[in-house]
Amino acid sequence: MSLFTLITRLADGFPLVASTDAAPAAGLETAKSQAKALAKRLSPASPRRQVVDAGAFFICYAVEGELALFVVTDRAHPKRLAFGYLSDVAGAFQDELARQHGDEPGGWRAALQRVERPYSYLAFDRAMQRCAREYADTQSRANQARLAGDLGDINNIMRQNISELLDRGDKLGALASASAKLKEDSKKFRWGAKRLNVMDWLAKAAPAAGVAALVGALVWWRFFW
Repeated sequence: MSLFTLITRLADGFPLVASTDAAPAAGLETAKSQAKALAKRLSPASPRRQVVDAGAFFICYAVEGELALFVVTDRAHPKRLAFGYLSDVAGAFQDELARQHGDEPGGWRAALQRVERPYSYLAFDRAMQRCAREYADTQSRANQARLAGDLGDINNIMRQNISELLDRGDKLGALASASAKLKEDSKKFRWGAKRLNVMDWLAKAAPAAGVAALVGALVWWRFFW
């Protein structure tokens, strides 16, 4: 089932661990690249779970707290099992983080934000492989029970095309840049307007100020010289 699994930080798409046992398949490398690109575009406002159509594959992702988890599956694999797999992997990974960083200031959440080297938790790949093997055979008794049981309603999970998501990200990025430029131009305009107002006031006040200075000089010369 698990052709490729990726866990990243939600805030910035920074990769923490990815599976290394992906079986060769046509188009898989493209789907992996698309999953990584999608990870960088997620935010706390993104849907918590989504199915993304990526050609020959589906990319299923789930947001779990500070983490975003992705799995690339073939199109025939039940999505209920894919999200069950992501839920189990998320729980196991958080347990591993708590074991490693539980005694540190701020706990594992703070430690997670300090990680600067990509794929710093590759050792967790072994646990992902074990979990993937449990979910691989859709006919196994355990997976049949999972399909029959309540793993959460997936009927309302949005399904989108990968190109739509990535194109929308580009457009949002361009819109943000345009908005920032407009804000900066607005500041420059306000400063320019203030400068023009001051110059206009000085131009209007200069004659009166000159006359006042001349009268003051005459009075001083008449009475105090």
